[in-house]
Amino acid sequence: MNSCHEPAIKKLEEMWDILNTDDECGTDRAVDVACGTGRVTKSFLLSRFKSVDMFDTCADAIDEAKKLKQDELGVDRVDDATM
Repeated sequence: MNSCHEPAIKKLEEMWDILNTDDECGTDRAVDVACGTGRVTKSFLLSRFKSVDMFDTCADAIDEAKKLKQDELGVDRVDDATM
Protein backbone atom coordinates (compact mmCIF):
# COMPACT_ATOMS: atom_id res chain seq x y z
CA MET A 1 0.00 0.00 0.00
CA ASN A 2 1.32 3.44 -0.85
CA SER A 3 2.05 5.36 2.35
CA CYS A 4 0.63 8.48 0.71
CA HIS A 5 -2.91 7.16 1.02
CA GLU A 6 -2.53 4.56 3.76
CA PRO A 7 -4.38 6.71 6.37
CA ALA A 8 -7.31 7.15 3.97
CA ILE A 9 -7.51 3.40 3.31
CA LYS A 10 -7.41 2.71 7.06
CA LYS A 11 -10.30 5.14 7.54
CA LEU A 12 -12.27 3.43 4.76
CA GLU A 13 -11.69 0.07 6.45
CA GLU A 14 -13.00 1.48 9.75
CA MET A 15 -16.07 2.93 8.02
CA TRP A 16 -16.68 -0.37 6.20
CA ASP A 17 -16.60 -2.27 9.49
CA ILE A 18 -19.15 0.15 11.01
CA LEU A 19 -21.48 0.18 7.99
CA ASN A 20 -21.32 -3.53 7.24
CA THR A 21 -21.73 -4.97 10.76
CA ASP A 22 -24.37 -7.47 9.62
CA ASP A 23 -22.78 -8.23 6.24
CA GLU A 24 -25.89 -6.72 4.62
CA CYS A 25 -24.11 -4.35 2.22
CA GLY A 26 -23.50 -7.05 -0.34
CA THR A 27 -20.31 -7.62 -2.29
CA ASP A 28 -21.42 -8.02 -5.90
CA ARG A 29 -20.67 -4.56 -7.29
CA ALA A 30 -19.27 -1.20 -6.18
CA VAL A 31 -19.16 2.13 -7.94
CA ASP A 32 -16.14 4.39 -7.48
CA VAL A 33 -17.33 7.89 -8.40
CA ALA A 34 -14.49 10.41 -8.77
CA CYS A 35 -12.17 7.41 -8.99
CA GLY A 36 -9.12 9.39 -10.01
CA THR A 37 -6.38 6.97 -11.00
CA GLY A 38 -8.00 4.07 -9.12
CA ARG A 39 -5.96 3.92 -5.92
CA VAL A 40 -9.02 3.37 -3.70
CA THR A 41 -10.39 0.76 -6.08
CA LYS A 42 -7.10 -1.11 -6.12
CA SER A 43 -6.31 -0.76 -2.40
CA PHE A 44 -9.80 -1.20 -0.96
CA LEU A 45 -12.74 -1.98 -3.25
CA LEU A 46 -11.33 -4.91 -5.24
CA SER A 47 -10.64 -6.86 -2.06
CA ARG A 48 -14.28 -6.52 -0.98
CA PHE A 49 -16.34 -6.54 -4.18
CA LYS A 50 -16.56 -8.91 -7.12
CA SER A 51 -16.89 -6.05 -9.58
CA VAL A 52 -16.11 -2.31 -9.58
CA ASP A 53 -17.28 0.36 -12.04
CA MET A 54 -15.11 3.49 -12.07
CA PHE A 55 -16.09 7.01 -13.17
CA ASP A 56 -14.28 10.36 -13.21
CA THR A 57 -14.47 13.66 -15.09
CA CYS A 58 -10.70 14.03 -15.57
CA ALA A 59 -9.52 12.47 -18.83
CA ASP A 60 -5.96 11.95 -17.56
CA ALA A 61 -7.23 10.13 -14.48
CA ILE A 62 -9.47 7.94 -16.63
CA ASP A 63 -6.50 7.02 -18.82
CA GLU A 64 -4.60 5.86 -15.72
CA ALA A 65 -7.65 4.03 -14.38
CA LYS A 66 -8.05 2.19 -17.70
CA LYS A 67 -4.59 0.70 -17.13
CA LEU A 68 -5.95 -0.69 -13.85
CA LYS A 69 -8.85 -2.26 -15.76
CA GLN A 70 -6.37 -4.09 -17.95
CA ASP A 71 -4.32 -5.28 -14.97
CA GLU A 72 -6.93 -6.11 -12.33
CA LEU A 73 -9.64 -8.72 -12.34
CA GLY A 74 -12.94 -7.22 -11.24
CA VAL A 75 -12.73 -3.76 -12.79
CA ASP A 76 -15.57 -3.95 -15.29
CA ARG A 77 -16.03 -0.39 -16.44
CA VAL A 78 -13.95 2.79 -16.53
CA ASP A 79 -15.72 5.78 -18.03
CA ASP A 80 -15.45 9.52 -18.42
CA ALA A 81 -18.32 11.01 -16.44
CA THR A 82 -18.41 14.38 -18.18
CA MET A 83 -21.70 15.49 -19.63
